[in-house]
Amino acid sequence: MAHNRISGNFVEVPVIVGYTAQEVRLLTAIYETGAGRPITQTQMEGILLAMTSLEILGQIYQRYPANIYGTPSTQATLIVTDSEFAAGLT
Repeated sequence: MAHNRISGNFVEVPVIVGYTAQEVRLLTAIYETGAGRPITQTQMEGILLAMTSLEILGQIYQRYPANIYGTPSTQATLIVTDSEFAAGLT
């Protein structure tokens, strides 16, 4: 609700909250542009290890197997999007 300072009343305002399926794609692209090349599997693992533990990384790979995403960039984008936006794990 938005607050009306003059009358002290609140006005109901509709709000839509959501995210896109690849919300982190822009951040992945910025990372790759800065590096001057696509993210490698090793770099992606380093990014994910900075967010979690080796034990959990194994569980992540079970749910997001590299062979179905085409590139480490896409795999990383979907993992981080789901963990940050869909699941709210941070």
